[in-house]
Amino acid sequence: MNNSIYPCIWCNNNAAEVAGFYESVFPDTKITDKSPLVMEELMKMRKVDIRRLQQAAELN
Repeated sequence: MNNSIYPCIWCNNNAAEVAGFYESVFPDTKITDKSPLVMEELMKMRKVDIRRLQQAAELN
């Protein structure tokens, strides 16, 4: 089975800020395309400790 998962995150006029947050949390993240309507990121996914995400969100 070779299905890919494409998560979608809804943003209200702050997509660049959200992308920056994900880049700070996931070091292998790379923005691959930007437009006023869509921003695509390539993220190398691995097992993540959700507490790390919560701590990073609290710092920002």
